Amino acid sequence: MGVEAGTPVTPPGTDIEQNMEGRGVRREILSVRGLSKRFGTLQVLRDISFTVNSGEVVVILGRSGSGKSTLLRCINFLEPVDAGEIWIAGEKIDPRRSNLQRLRQGIGFVFQHFNLFPHLTALGNVTLALRVVKRISKDEAQEIGMKALSQVGLAAKASSYPEELSGGQQQRVAIARALAMNPDLMLFDEPTSALDPELIGEVLNVMESLAGRGMTMIVVTHEMGFAQRVADRALFMHEGRIVEEAAPAELFSNPRTEEARSFIGSIL
Repeated sequence: MGVEAGTPVTPPGTDIEQNMEGRGVRREILSVRGLSKRFGTLQVLRDISFTVNSGEVVVILGRSGSGKSTLLRCINFLEPVDAGEIWIAGEKIDPRRSNLQRLRQGIGFVFQHFNLFPHLTALGNVTLALRVVKRISKDEAQEIGMKALSQVGLAAKASSYPEELSGGQQQRVAIARALAMNPDLMLFDEPTSALDPELIGEVLNVMESLAGRGMTMIVVTHEMGFAQRVADRALFMHEGRIVEEAAPAELFSNPRTEEARSFIGSIL
């Protein structure tokens, strides 16, 4: 099942769209420098370093347990780090001193599971953070929320509750919820892993549309076709390290490490 026929995924003239399309000059959005993270005696991340520029799509690949999801959670400050630095838009972030709530408003996060509130409509889920976190008026929040739902092809489902939506539609509401905050960077943590196979395409189509209009994205995924079509760079993680970084076509056709060759051979 795809996006509903006749429902535009990309309406013209929205504030969110203008924000993305205004990022023609590439600038450094994120710099991760020497990041390490441990859970007890388990070393999950080991000296991770990479940068992401505005308008880039970076996919993170690797086997389960390689540290991909933990890395995203550290970038969004949902997990404290043990060592290393995170720089956002040229500013070194000190979690003890920086306004993390303000920073998180600029980083959208789409999780594996949709985490929608069952008692709220699709529009209610999208507008909740706008009203509670940004403290904007109900009318303005609803206007922004409808634009975000239109971006993911779900304007017609604004009044529907999560139980009335398919898994793919629920994940698209979750994407709209993140977009409504007008972030500079979107993080996607295996956004299709909880979906039935026939619903995966509609979520990937929305993500591809966002990438095509300049949204800066870091995507943890096993969807290799999406990675090849959309990503500028692929990072391959193994045992908490980035062991390869290359254009997706290069990584898939000519992996340099045995770990990457084994992984790619198992999924392609």
